[in-house]
Amino acid sequence: MHKFDEWIDVAPEEVEAESLVNRLSEIMYQLFLDGQSGAVANRLENERNDFFEHLYTFSYGVPSYNILDKSVACTTDTIALQIIYEKERYNRKISVAEGRYARFKRLIEVLPEPEATLIVGYFERNQKVDYEALLNCVVRNLDYLEQFYMEVEKQKHKAALQGLGRYLRQK
Repeated sequence: MHKFDEWIDVAPEEVEAESLVNRLSEIMYQLFLDGQSGAVANRLENERNDFFEHLYTFSYGVPSYNILDKSVACTTDTIALQIIYEKERYNRKISVAEGRYARFKRLIEVLPEPEATLIVGYFERNQKVDYEALLNCVVRNLDYLEQFYMEVEKQKHKAALQGLGRYLRQK
């Protein structure tokens, strides 16, 4: 018998329970992010014009440090490129949020009606629900939800590899 066995006394049921808690936490976190992404996309969309306008008001007289030649540049073309980059980045944030929300809607369409209503109420609309009923709902559908999000991760990984392949072919 190892010395470690003397002070480590963890029952298999405890390990299984901890594993279930971790699985539930991960899925509920994903559901929360996806459910809230519709509101995030709407907020970003509503604030887009103000953000873009702020880019122009902020850009006057703001120099930028060029790392390559170790100089400070405040040229119009440099500022214009920075503004273009920030606009594209902001639009990508909206696109990502809209994609997450569409994914949430696809997921909800597959679930039975009472469970879909419960999940939408809690994760999208921030309604108070019976938390035990919510946990039971997620546990009943845990295998499907994990499979759904695992497929999402596979698609992200595949897209990243394709992007890397395109990048490497360009070099």
